[in-house]
Formats: sequence, structure tokens, C-alpha cells
Amino acid sequence: FFFNECSNCTMRRQLPIAGSRGKILWALETHSTLILVGETGCGKSTQVPQFLYEAGWCAAPWSVAIAEPSALAATSLASRVREEAGDVVGSAVPLDERWDPEGTRILFATAAWLLRAALFDPLLARYSVVVVDEVHERTLAVDLLLGLLKKIQAKRTNFKVIAMSATADVDTLRRFFSCEKTTTTTKDDDANDDKVAALTV
Repeated sequence: FFFNECSNCTMRRQLPIAGSRGKILWALETHSTLILVGETGCGKSTQVPQFLYEAGWCAAPWSVAIAEPSALAATSLASRVREEAGDVVGSAVPLDERWDPEGTRILFATAAWLLRAALFDPLLARYSVVVVDEVHERTLAVDLLLGLLKKIQAKRTNFKVIAMSATADVDTLRRFFSCEKTTTTTKDDDANDDKVAALTV
């Protein structure tokens, strides 16, 4: 995998997460769900969406959605990433949608906005990957979105989920996405674990 040429390419390479780019993309290629843990400031919120874009996960007609915990986070991150990636980046929050259904490939949104979008598109068919950023912020909207994404994975075998946080409960998330029931152990647990990858960057 190679970085696109851009004016701030050097700065991007200096971010701590840059060295894990290949591992992140490989884990996503080989698993349905990726739990990504990285310290605040490592670059995961701004760089992971661009890794996906550069690796082809956003090739038309697909897009990638990033669920942020607040409207402010979604709009500010979209503005920041747009400076690096260009007009393929959009944002969608209640009462303020700045995206183009045809041209936007990286969409920063709130969890609540994505839940509303699912009322009209229950399988979120436009998106190849949904990233849940700051997943440790267990709001009702985030919990509902995680449940929805798990159900979508049961219907769409090529649908990927990334859960990111600096302080994620990896074991809980792994159990949630690995199997239907988390209170019992079965002979299929090892096979189910293959669905989920966890990386610390």
C-alpha cells in the first residue's frame, strides 16, 4: 500500500499510526470487524478513513462512514480530513448535511444520523465500511448503532466494521461481534474469534 501524493504527506507519515497502516488494512481484509486501540493524538480519527480511501474501500459506488460521538467532532474532523483528501470528504449531522451522494467517499456523521439513515436503507448498502470512533462513549445512539452493524454483518458478508478508541474494552467488543451469545462457551468460539481482529497502535 502506498500513500497518495499530497502537500502534507510528510506530516501524515510522522503520525504514530502511519507505521501500522499495512497491519490495519490487512486485518480489515481478513476479518469482518477490527477493534483498533490507539492513544489520543496518534492520528486514528483522521488517518484511518484515508487509509481506507487509498486502499480502494471507497471506490464507486462504495463509501466509508465514520460515526463520531458528537456533531462538533464530525464536522471538525471532516474539515480537517478535507484539507488532506479533498472534496471526497463530507459531513452529515442533524440540521447540517454537507455531502454529495455521488461524490462523497468519506462521510463523517453522528451515530444518530446513521441510525436515521438506516430507516431508509436498513442494510446501509452505500457503505463498505462503517467506523465507530470513540466507541468507549457508550451513548444510547452508539449502542443502538453497534447492534445494527452486527445485524448488517449477518446479511452482508462483505460489510466491515471498525471500532476505535483510546480506551476500548477490547474483550467486551470482541465477544459482542464474535458470536450471537456471549454467556456460554461453545466449540465454535475459536472460529467466531476469526471474525474479529484487535490491534493496538
